[in-house]
Amino acid sequence: MRHLLCWLILIPLYILSLLPLCIHHLNAGMMAWLARVVIRYRRDVVRSNLAASFPEKSEREREKIAREFYVYLADIFCESIWSLTRPPKFIRRMGVCRTENPEILDNALALHKGVVILLGHTGNWELMGGLPDYSPYKEPFTSKIGTVAYKTMTNKTSELLFKYIRLANNSASKTGVIASNRILRFIIEHKGEDRIYFFSSDQCPDKNAKYVRTFLNQPAKWSAGGAYIANKFEMPVLYMYIDRRGRGKYRIRYTLIAEDASKTGMDYVINEYIRLLEKDIRSNPSNWLWSHRRWKLKIDENEKDIHRLDGNTVGGALPEGRSANAVKPS
Repeated sequence: MRHLLCWLILIPLYILSLLPLCIHHLNAGMMAWLARVVIRYRRDVVRSNLAASFPEKSEREREKIAREFYVYLADIFCESIWSLTRPPKFIRRMGVCRTENPEILDNALALHKGVVILLGHTGNWELMGGLPDYSPYKEPFTSKIGTVAYKTMTNKTSELLFKYIRLANNSASKTGVIASNRILRFIIEHKGEDRIYFFSSDQCPDKNAKYVRTFLNQPAKWSAGGAYIANKFEMPVLYMYIDRRGRGKYRIRYTLIAEDASKTGMDYVINEYIRLLEKDIRSNPSNWLWSHRRWKLKIDENEKDIHRLDGNTVGGALPEGRSANAVKPS
């Protein structure tokens, strides 16, 4: 029944996806106006997040960022629909997404069979299904070895629909996306294979998360899943930024965080990821998911085992899997 319901939703989307990209962007412009002005989709959340993150900016500057954000959000939705019926080779010819420095990932794969990539909700992350194939350069890998870790959804129909859309351009449908609570077992089963593991670590984590670090002027809890995996399996860690250069134009840039996460410690990996992400958000503020309730989890100073990445450890014991001393690589 769930599969049938999903296809009843997907069939009109597939038909709609046949329209040219310029038409989708035209529709996105109207959707952005409706979401911001008429529906007021999470407008208070967006304004609150921007005000807390950029207190140095004027209200007019923040409103400009908000307007650009709603267009960006609508573009993500419409471009994802457009991509449903477009193979990666076609998207590559269109120049939608280019990789600036693929050699960084090439070198990381030469170091280890498994590589962890940490990224945020920037650019069009919904194109991740075939992302490795979009660059005009000869990539050292294909989407068949890429696996995206994701948080499971409460609604099973929504989760199934998410998988259909996310995997539209990925022939490796069985391994393209893996629930976070199954990723460790999956990595053990595929140990020794060429694998790239993507973790979007900027969403609000599970309420039991123990890592805390200031992010855009506000204390925030952080998921340590990607850093833990890299530390446990001695993997290289890269940060991937998807910059938005224009409507339907994205650029991927890799930054090496660690050649071997077990030698740097989890603290360093997470701190570098947060530092790089915040730097990129500040350089292009509208290119991030401001409608997400990133800071909804309040920090309880009395909570057991809270570990502050930018300060002191509260509660004594350290979370499992991290070394007491994080050493910055030379």
